[in-house]
Amino acid sequence: MFIYKDVTLKEIFDPSEYVNQMTTLERDKLNIRNADQAIKHNTWESIFEIFIKKTNIGYVKIYKDLENRKAYINGIYILPKYRQKGYATKTMILVLYYVFFYFSMHKFETSVFGFNKQSYNLQKKYLVFESERKESLFHRGKFYSKYYFRLLRKEYADLMFKYKINIKDIKVL
Repeated sequence: MFIYKDVTLKEIFDPSEYVNQMTTLERDKLNIRNADQAIKHNTWESIFEIFIKKTNIGYVKIYKDLENRKAYINGIYILPKYRQKGYATKTMILVLYYVFFYFSMHKFETSVFGFNKQSYNLQKKYLVFESERKESLFHRGKFYSKYYFRLLRKEYADLMFKYKINIKDIKVL
């Protein structure tokens, strides 16, 4: 469990569930027989519920590529009535802490489509813009670009300093 101010991330993914959901063919292909072996597999997914006090307000999935020492998310989902209150920002701070301190990754990556302005602005504030794929999604009658962002481990400390985020305020239980 990771806590920053009033936001708590609680991991809900159990590796044994992952192994149990795999078909025999998938397990054989990856040479995975139990949860311990699954944890050692190169790519792994962690799912965190986002809480404010005891209320679950959303979730975030973190994908880890251990071989290449990088992690990525495909979004932070916050229930509509809890949006625009800073919870996604605090969740992003916890995700980056988890990626760089807890898992010692080298790189964090994510992307966002142009129609998701809130997510785009959050990523633009805390991450480094890497590239744009012009008009890569047709959504509700219109084409949207996809934007890619990243943060390297060596840039993380500067980010924390810039926004006056003290890692001592982050608690791991």
